[in-house]
Amino acid sequence: MNEYHDRRHLFVHRLGKTDEYYRHKYNVKNVGLSINETYLLKAFEDIKLYAKFIDKATNTLIENKPDPKSSKSETLIVFKFNYEEELPEFLNTDFRFWHNDKLVSAKDIIKNISVLEDKCVEVVLFGLSLKVTAFYKNAKSYVTGKKGFSDFQTIQQIDYGIPIQSEKRRRKKKRRIVDEQTIEKVKNIQPKQPWKKGVHIEVAKILEIKKSLVQGAISELIKRGLFKHQVDGKIIE
Repeated sequence: MNEYHDRRHLFVHRLGKTDEYYRHKYNVKNVGLSINETYLLKAFEDIKLYAKFIDKATNTLIENKPDPKSSKSETLIVFKFNYEEELPEFLNTDFRFWHNDKLVSAKDIIKNISVLEDKCVEVVLFGLSLKVTAFYKNAKSYVTGKKGFSDFQTIQQIDYGIPIQSEKRRRKKKRRIVDEQTIEKVKNIQPKQPWKKGVHIEVAKILEIKKSLVQGAISELIKRGLFKHQVDGKIIE
């Protein structure tokens, strides 16, 4: 999907001519790109499959929307793997496992099982983070170490809610608010893009403020469209 997006960008903004970023990322030497029928049809199919995946994941989140007032974190994990003969026992609805001296039922966290082509199965997990993570690790260990199973892949993992933690850690992780005066100072002193790596450290030393404040100011200026996104020292349009 990333390649489709990057190629589209090159055709829209560079008339199909590759740049150094594209050639390095995809290990190609072509100066110009083309799109034939085979490539286009495959792109349509991949985008269609990706849309189906997004739809499935979105519905799972809607049906299992976490309580925003809950003090316990919840996790969504989607993974898939190939099997030769039968599906593993841990995908049965009556499968149970022990976690922290408590018996956990798989049906409480397995939200969807899809058997795909070429004997590939996709599994969607959602529930309390500790239980979901424990099940996921056990499933991965079983598949990667058992004969007859292969190609275990984690497709997506998202954490929701507020993890149980001490009040001291909560205060430490509290988002730092950057005032307008600091944002203006950073904007005026920041060198012309593209910046070299670690430029926020130099700016922080000059202004005698914390690096986190400079990073926050830069992020805010990017949101406002005054600066552009950068990756590894290169501007991303």
